[in-house]
Amino acid sequence: MTEEGRSPEQYAADIDGARDRLIAFVESCTAEQWRAAPLAGDPRPVGVVADHVAHAYEYLASWMRQTLLGETVTVNSDVVDALNAGHAAEAGAG
Repeated sequence: MTEEGRSPEQYAADIDGARDRLIAFVESCTAEQWRAAPLAGDPRPVGVVADHVAHAYEYLASWMRQTLLGETVTVNSDVVDALNAGHAAEAGAG
C-alpha cells in the first residue's frame, strides 16, 4: 500500500480506466469534432491533444519500467517540456 492507502493495482486500474474513457471519447468523435479546437487559449484540435496523450503513455511506461528495475529516473518539468516540444514538432511535421 502507498502512503495514501491505495495499492499499485488500484493506481493501475485508474490509469486503465482513464485510457478506456479516452478511447471511447476518441471513437465517438465526428470528423468535425476531431478537427475542432474547443478550449479557449489552446489552438490544438482534439485529434492533436488525443495524440499527445497517447504519446505520453510511451514515456510514462518507460519511466515505470525503469523504476520497477530499480533504476534512477529523473523526471522534472524540463524533461517533460522537452518531450512535449519534441512531440509537438513531430506532430506538426506530419
